[in-house]
Amino acid sequence: MKCNIIQWDSEQGTPLKYGGQRIKKAILSVTYAIGHILNRIGTPGLVRETTINDELTGASLSIRVSKYFTVISVDGKDFYFKRLSGKYDGSGMCQGCSR
Repeated sequence: MKCNIIQWDSEQGTPLKYGGQRIKKAILSVTYAIGHILNRIGTPGLVRETTINDELTGASLSIRVSKYFTVISVDGKDFYFKRLSGKYDGSGMCQGCSR
C-alpha cells in the first residue's frame, strides 16, 4: 500500500509543490533520501517527549523517554520499545498511578 503525503509549507500554508521555494524542496529531497537510507539499514527513529490530546475523538497519546525504553501511551495503555534498537518490548497499563 502506498500513501501520498503532501508536505505543507508552514510559513505560507500552501503545498510546496504548488509554489514553494526551491531550497525548501531541495531540503525535503535530502531529508527524504537520508530517511530512506536510515530505514534501509534499520536505524531506529527518534522521537521527542510529547502529549497530544485529540479534541475531536477524545483520544490521548503521550510519548516518554527513559534510560531503557521509549514508552508510547495511547488512552492509558503503555507500549514499550527498547530505546537504542527501537524494538517492541511489551505493553501494560498504569491504573491509578502518577507519572
